[in-house]
Amino acid sequence: MRLDESGTRRSFLIGTFLALASGLPTVKLLGLQRAEPRRWLRHLVPRMAAAAEIGRRYLHGRAAEASSSWLAERLFGDDLPDSPGFGDLAALRRRLSELRLADFQSGDLVFVDGWALTRTEARLMALVAVCAAR
Repeated sequence: MRLDESGTRRSFLIGTFLALASGLPTVKLLGLQRAEPRRWLRHLVPRMAAAAEIGRRYLHGRAAEASSSWLAERLFGDDLPDSPGFGDLAALRRRLSELRLADFQSGDLVFVDGWALTRTEARLMALVAVCAAR
């Protein structure tokens, strides 16, 4: 990891890590749909604008991954509920945490501007970027 970057970027990455790994209070969402991840991403990722920028940088040269449905399928599979209750958002966070751990264990890391991210983290940021572009 690069140590000469500003504290803002480091704070963002640490915040994202903590949000994905921790049991943050779950927010009940209405109207979650598989086809519209924009409605619930803001509850999974803090600082959407920063996440979208990292996601765009990850997608540079990876045009095949620039699809919200493809990314959502890779990240959430069939676990993405149509209309979640309180436990559903916590289940999505657990799934992301499990995928991140598997990425670390298998060494599935990507480098974005010198920063090491798990493939899951990078794809989550890419999903934010793709949804923000619409």
